[in-house]
Amino acid sequence: MNKETKKFHCDLREAPELMQHQKKMVEIAKDNPRYGFWLQPGLGKTVGSLAIVESQPMKTVVVCPKSVMNAAWMEDAKRFFPSLSVSCCWASTKLKRKKLINGDADILIINIDLFKSHIEDFIEVGVERLILDESSMVKNHKAQRTKAIIEFADMMKSVYLLSGTPSPNCLTENYTQIRAIDKFVFGGSFYAFAAKYFYAMTRPIHGKDVVTGYKPRTDRQNDFHDKLRSCSWSLAKEDAIDLPEKTDIVRVVDLSPKDRETYEMVYAGLQAEMEGETLSPVGQGKLMKLRQLSGGFFYQGEEIINTHKNPKLDELKNLLEELGNESVVIWANFRAEIDMIANLLEQLGCTYGIIDGRTSNSSELIIKFQGRDLQVLVCHPAAAGHGITLTSACYSIYYSMDFSYERYQQSRDRIHRKGQTRPCTYYHLVADNTTDESILWAVRNKGKMSDAILRILKI
Repeated sequence: MNKETKKFHCDLREAPELMQHQKKMVEIAKDNPRYGFWLQPGLGKTVGSLAIVESQPMKTVVVCPKSVMNAAWMEDAKRFFPSLSVSCCWASTKLKRKKLINGDADILIINIDLFKSHIEDFIEVGVERLILDESSMVKNHKAQRTKAIIEFADMMKSVYLLSGTPSPNCLTENYTQIRAIDKFVFGGSFYAFAAKYFYAMTRPIHGKDVVTGYKPRTDRQNDFHDKLRSCSWSLAKEDAIDLPEKTDIVRVVDLSPKDRETYEMVYAGLQAEMEGETLSPVGQGKLMKLRQLSGGFFYQGEEIINTHKNPKLDELKNLLEELGNESVVIWANFRAEIDMIANLLEQLGCTYGIIDGRTSNSSELIIKFQGRDLQVLVCHPAAAGHGITLTSACYSIYYSMDFSYERYQQSRDRIHRKGQTRPCTYYHLVADNTTDESILWAVRNKGKMSDAILRILKI
């Protein structure tokens, strides 16, 4: 078998004892071949979905983030559903992937980026059911991946969408996901849907009124939510399972006088780059540099320049020493930061793994971390923020963050989910009077990036 692929069909393990809400998923699916399950992260959507497939056999394709193809879907199927054969259609070439698709597996797993190029292959092998995991990936009605999913969903007998945050930024993001489930609920036009249930908010940009967001029409929200409930079910963790408490701690550090001077020089030119409520491309570059400076480095062309001093890295060292032998997940948004953290862990003698865009063995690292063969896992939220379980740790450290509320919440739930028995603590390393403060405000308050930028500029 090609070493780039995995396939199994075992019969050595027993099926899991489903939790009540997972049993409800199976019951709902009996009468609803097309449905949305909006269960918060940590509630076991994968196991519930596999139970649906087992109870109602049908050739199924699962489209999900790459990070959970093996770590969640393959592992859960292998552990709990020995009657199902599952093939992870991840390979380096289209020809190799097609060979896997043409196999005899009950469930074919592929990531969203490769899915579009294999739609015809899935149809040819008789796929009749689509399961879209982390369906907020298709919240943008203009995106090509969204159009591909909807086109494919329309050809399926059964469609199930899974997400803990289907509309992380605005309720209008529900449209495309409901459209994939049922074309008649909100109709075939996003713009007609938006006009019916929302007021468009506009701003003059370059002499034109540009839609910057949507505000719900209060007189039509009951109808809007009734339609959502007709084809989807939402469930919060606190209503389903008892989980330990969560505690947030902010550790503030000061930039050195020399680095503060550099920061203020970049900051001085930022306000002039505002265009309405957005930044010009030059301004975006300046904002990125400010974020980098707060983390102890900046890019100069292709070269990485370390700042005069890095108090945030020093604070991370102190914190890791305080935590001793505890398992820890560290989140960072820049490769340069991840590499700096890795160097620090080497100096401290910690066993660690890295999951970012360069990682090819994330499933192996997760298994080692869960088995406590690794003490620290350093992660980029875009590579490890969805679906995976990291409950061997009850401590997460945010070295840096971006403006995404969704990625922040998803990353938090990696340690706070079923299987966690200890209270969870989240440390946020924040450089005083920098972009760090406004980004933390934005993700805590579900604020828009434009609002955070205005706070950064103190407008």
